[in-house]
Amino acid sequence: MTRYTPMMEQYRAIKEQHSDAILFFRLGDFYEMFFEDARTASRELEIVLTARDGGAAGKVPMCGVPFHSADTYIAKLIEKGYRVAICEQVEDAKQARGLVKREVIKVITPGTVLDNLMLEEGHNNYLVAVVEGEECLGLAAVDVSTGEFRATEMGGPEARSWLCSELYRLDPSECLIPAWSSGESVVHEFRQQMQQVVITEVDPKYYRYEYAEQKLKDYYQVTGLDELGMETSRAGTIAAGVVLSFIESTQKIHLEHLQPVRWYSARDYLGLDLTTRRDLELTRTMREGKREGSLLGVIDCCMTPMGRRLLRSWLEEPLVDPVVINQRLDAVEELLASMMLRESLRQQLDSVYDLERLVARVGSGLAQPRELLALKTSLGVLPAIREMANQARNPWLQNILELDVLEDVYDYLDGSL
Repeated sequence: MTRYTPMMEQYRAIKEQHSDAILFFRLGDFYEMFFEDARTASRELEIVLTARDGGAAGKVPMCGVPFHSADTYIAKLIEKGYRVAICEQVEDAKQARGLVKREVIKVITPGTVLDNLMLEEGHNNYLVAVVEGEECLGLAAVDVSTGEFRATEMGGPEARSWLCSELYRLDPSECLIPAWSSGESVVHEFRQQMQQVVITEVDPKYYRYEYAEQKLKDYYQVTGLDELGMETSRAGTIAAGVVLSFIESTQKIHLEHLQPVRWYSARDYLGLDLTTRRDLELTRTMREGKREGSLLGVIDCCMTPMGRRLLRSWLEEPLVDPVVINQRLDAVEELLASMMLRESLRQQLDSVYDLERLVARVGSGLAQPRELLALKTSLGVLPAIREMANQARNPWLQNILELDVLEDVYDYLDGSL
């Protein structure tokens, strides 16, 4: 004879598949938690711990939160480094024969957050994977909230210090390592410097080259890695495949907004080791690790969240190609000299919301009406911004003329909202 009620048995079966996450189990208008999850959530969220009849086993610990305000509670748990598995009813209770069918529809981790409530506006939220190969180190980083996806690798005696510096620059919220990783790995070394990073162990099969290669080809529907520019990069390919596998296992859907992997090299930018980055206080202060007081905090006058993230990346990845450096400086020079153009652009950009993250929300099926309205408002500004490029003489600024202002999308939203 079973010790628990059918509903509690269902909960236990689903929980067994997600033992490393706090399970939000949908019951009517609430998400309920049981057993150890209930104790943990009650403590961390400061909500009342009660009990529920579990059957022959007696009372079991329970706590819950209303589903309409669950995002606030989930954000608090994510901020504390927990993973949260969302379990929903996947059939109509009126049509169910017996127990309503329930499934985990997604697992939210610090590195897979899509809700703006859990994100810092001008800061990327990177999920990274590190591969320590025999000859070189591989690194892949993805910001699920914007769709940015990049990968690289490096060999030689400087590879380890380079990777620590790169991890410091990316400032990831979550780092993936294989379950068999040793305590001497570069990730654990980096963890000593950055205590807030959540380290997540994943299935070692993700780290097989053949598995990662096939994952990339399937996800982007390509016949070979040469189409992604990664045909000779074994460690980088594995790292990118690990990230993709993890995203698929947690999000349960194909993220349409995820960009193709962009391969980059350490030689593309001026090398700054970890000590130099800290001493220069480019994006955070040395003592408190805060943005205020850093170089970024002083010069960032960007009007949009996308601009703030881009400026941050430019500061952290100084260019080395004099041609590209001068192209950028020429564009800045024209905007500095033309106050009317500059101020007109700033005025228009002030009405633009975070397009990157809005697109991610829409592509993931999570957008709320207010976010669709923000998208419409932002798209409505694009024609005016493109028109202003006619006043510019600089080729970089004139590239704005090639901007697709998505009039069809604007018209669709305008007619629907």
